[in-house]
Amino acid sequence: MERNSTNEELFIKITIFLFNDKILLTSIVTSAPTILVAVFLSFPVVWIIAFLISKKMSLDKNLSITLSSEVGVCGVSDSIATVASIEDPAIYSTVISPIMVIFSAVEIIAMSFISDNFFPTHYDAAGVWMGLIVK
Repeated sequence: MERNSTNEELFIKITIFLFNDKILLTSIVTSAPTILVAVFLSFPVVWIIAFLISKKMSLDKNLSITLSSEVGVCGVSDSIATVASIEDPAIYSTVISPIMVIFSAVEIIAMSFISDNFFPTHYDAAGVWMGLIVK
């Protein structure tokens, strides 16, 4: 009697899928509160810090808003949308892009330190923050 390897392969794939699905669901349930806190704190805190730093650098209000939106929310695409919404010159988003790279480098070092001190056992929160920085 000949064995059907296609069915065996299918059963193995289904088992692996279901096993991974259970692991993923367990991880989501146990880590979700920490991850959500990290995400919801990250955007407004980074936006406010970026705005205050840009005001300390004596940038005008609209340029500070554009810089804060780029750094704190979504990157270059958000700065383009912000410039369009507050009707500033399109060159603002071009000028701010190099500043974004510098701020992101500082941000990744600072958030590594913050996550290590405030979430020492929650590596998921640190991972979420690092993912948010990369934008």
